[in-house]
Amino acid sequence: MSTVAIDGLEKRFGEFTAIRQLDLTVEQGELVSLLGPSGCGKTTTLRCVAGLEHPTAGTISIGARLVAHGGRGRTVPPEKRDLGMVFQSYALWPHMTVAGNVAYPLRRAGVRRSEARRRAAEMVELVGLAAKLDSPVSQLSGGQQQRVSLARALVKSPQVLLCDEPLSNLDASLRRQVRNEIRRLHDETGTTCVYVTHDQEEAVALSDRIVVMQDGEATQIGSPRDIFSRPRTEFIARFVGIENVLPVADTAIRAGGGHELGTALGSRLVSAQTLDESPVACAFRSEDVVIADDVAELNVFRATVLNSTFVGTYTELLLQVDGTTVGCRLPERDLQGRARPEVGGQVAFRVAPENVVPLASA
Repeated sequence: MSTVAIDGLEKRFGEFTAIRQLDLTVEQGELVSLLGPSGCGKTTTLRCVAGLEHPTAGTISIGARLVAHGGRGRTVPPEKRDLGMVFQSYALWPHMTVAGNVAYPLRRAGVRRSEARRRAAEMVELVGLAAKLDSPVSQLSGGQQQRVSLARALVKSPQVLLCDEPLSNLDASLRRQVRNEIRRLHDETGTTCVYVTHDQEEAVALSDRIVVMQDGEATQIGSPRDIFSRPRTEFIARFVGIENVLPVADTAIRAGGGHELGTALGSRLVSAQTLDESPVACAFRSEDVVIADDVAELNVFRATVLNSTFVGTYTELLLQVDGTTVGCRLPERDLQGRARPEVGGQVAFRVAPENVVPLASA
């Protein structure tokens, strides 16, 4: 296990800058996700760490070893960096068995055949595929193949594990299953891991820290709870799934902390969170919009129901307040014993101040 230190990393392709002055340290034994949409620079960053791309500027160190220096043009080849890598496409050899695929890195390193098989069998058991040890990988499901890919990446106990959107080819149920396997393996092996994904749920479930990337820059770095609950900008709020984002016309600091925000909802919206600059917008999740029992409470608004959709355990409402639409997701249990909101009807809803997130400019 080693740290990964990225300092002032830049990567340009002609006139296009894919990464801009990225500074990031991944601590020993930490799992850090690079999260963002296509084209934000997350995979290019991973490829620079792997040695598959050469930085234009900046440095990358793995442990105490400098492996890339953009200014000097110095780079250590990928095979000399002691890394394991898991690809989106599995990258397995279809003519080999599970044991053959997992043992291959050891055989390339000169490990005796019997020892390589023993270590491969241990790793295959760790990923829960001991019964498939001698099966051709072509006979395995997608989820099983990705677990073989994980076993192969970890069998040499690399200093760092790199994962490039490894779950994107799997269906929803398999993604959850393999996601849990990755977190379990990380906890058991303690391997430092850099993980690339565009899926915010995946990043939140797996990571010790998340780096949200936009246009080649790290726009926010924090714990999954921080990123999920306190996104800094409108881009991040929308990317992590906050549906209701409202422009703020003016703001005032509240006594005791927080903000009073002038929005299009007709009266001032109170946020218990304090931003270190004047908010330009605010956001709240649809599941944080609840039917108000007391219209005298803070952040209560009267709305017209534009649409109502039953989705099983929830009912989704589209509300309108003074020309502004607000999404609401009410658990069915909260509607027990109440008059169900009807399309065209009036309803009072509330957003608790602690659930209103003030947003800074990008």
